[in-house]
Amino acid sequence: MSSKKKTKGGARKTRREKKREPAPKRTTAKTAKATPAPRADEAPPKKAPANEATPAGDVEVAQRLLRELTSIVERASDPDAERILGADALLGLLRAVLPQKRRPKDSVYQYLIGHKRRASLMAQVRHAINEGYSFAAEDGFVSPTRVQWFYDGLTFLFGQEPFDGVVGLYRNGEIRWGLGVPDSAPGTSLGPAFSDFVSVAEAKRSLGAADGEPALGIGDMLGLAVREDEAPDAVVDDYARLLTRHPWVLGAQHVSVDEHRHADPSLPALTAVRASDGSHDVVMLESPALPIVGKNGKILQAFSNVWHRAQRTLSFVQRQPDFLERELGMRFDQPRCFLIAGSGLDEAERDVVRRELEAHDASVRVLTYDDLHRLAERTLAFMEL
Repeated sequence: MSSKKKTKGGARKTRREKKREPAPKRTTAKTAKATPAPRADEAPPKKAPANEATPAGDVEVAQRLLRELTSIVERASDPDAERILGADALLGLLRAVLPQKRRPKDSVYQYLIGHKRRASLMAQVRHAINEGYSFAAEDGFVSPTRVQWFYDGLTFLFGQEPFDGVVGLYRNGEIRWGLGVPDSAPGTSLGPAFSDFVSVAEAKRSLGAADGEPALGIGDMLGLAVREDEAPDAVVDDYARLLTRHPWVLGAQHVSVDEHRHADPSLPALTAVRASDGSHDVVMLESPALPIVGKNGKILQAFSNVWHRAQRTLSFVQRQPDFLERELGMRFDQPRCFLIAGSGLDEAERDVVRRELEAHDASVRVLTYDDLHRLAERTLAFMEL
């Protein structure tokens, strides 16, 4: 047995083994000077406190980069400008200028005073956008929408205030109006179809097809709204009759809404004839009390079943266009389904519907009964301008 002393971690190394190991490097003044200092254009590892001065080198680098970016964007083509600043690049810069208020309990005044110069910069941006990029036109302002859905046309907002109002479409020298089209954020929906937009002449034909003055339709809707809470299921048939008398309430897109009594449940019970081309759309009415979004922020199964039924109905009329035109006199060309159900969705719940349903199938348009009322009022107000 070897008489060599053992160390705590095992056998002691021999002199020969020690000789083979490289000697540890010493840190001298010379080697310390050779260590490269961080460059001024490198991102700091940690965020500096809000009121701590930024190194002068960082400020100069940022100013130079912004000047270069401005020059590049000015020279870029329209599609390349979107490639450079899209995909949240521009929004990311704005969020860097003014970080969002994260603690709801904090006073908004304390938050703003802590970022008052940054907040003033954002106010200057807003003022510059409103003053320079919403254009005064006859009877209102014309502003760009957040998304351009048509490669050969321009969508815009027209209203009494900048960046607000009705969505319009300028295409082939003609202006058409999407009275039921929202100015959706990128990625929230597949966007509108051309048939969602009507000319002023088509909208006038839609209002002219009303049974009585269009204002009477608004009065009838207000009367039905009072009864929704008392007997939500019973008012569905009353709304169907109202649509047959006032087809314009669907955004002045249709000249008639017709009820059908079919033995085949695959056939739609309500159809609407478009003012633009005479083709038919499907209309489905469900209870105003039908829940749509649950407390967990997900689409509820009851409404999901209704949504899939709407898709099946659309699929059927798309597969059988010749039979339906020959036997029933209904022509379906790129039909949509107006699914009217539920009420009281807030904006967050509406975003859930757009993201989980409409972003996957744009042919089904979901309208709550509140939406239907607002659409009718907006349509009538717009036509009275």
